[in-house]
Amino acid sequence: MAALGAERDTARKEGAFEAYPLKAGVKIYKGGMACTDANGYLVPASDTAGLKFAGMSRSTYDNTNGANGAITGEVMRKGMFMYDSGHDLTGHEGELAYVADDHTVDLTGNVAHQILAGAISHVDSATGVTVDFERRA
Repeated sequence: MAALGAERDTARKEGAFEAYPLKAGVKIYKGGMACTDANGYLVPASDTAGLKFAGMSRSTYDNTNGANGAITGEVMRKGMFMYDSGHDLTGHEGELAYVADDHTVDLTGNVAHQILAGAISHVDSATGVTVDFERRA
């Protein structure tokens, strides 16, 4: 194929949402980070062994009185989102950010299970950072 000789209107799909069944007894808040457990059920993000990062919750999903999979929740896996930081991460732009809880990320040395959320795109304040979910290294 030949190289472009003029502008091209390239279609782009913004970060699509992915759906997962919720674990029994959990509530995930809109805007919070979520993970999947070993059985593929969506749970609030936490620094817990066996969890895999899923993304940012599209809405609040309450399955506190339901069985496993009684409801489905959607998460956005792509994009840059502002979350709290466990420590002042000034000077750590570009480094990887790991889940501390459903609204907090930190550096690898400050978490036990290294559940990767993405990379620190920008330090917004001494207690907040923008995390790029798509950037994994």
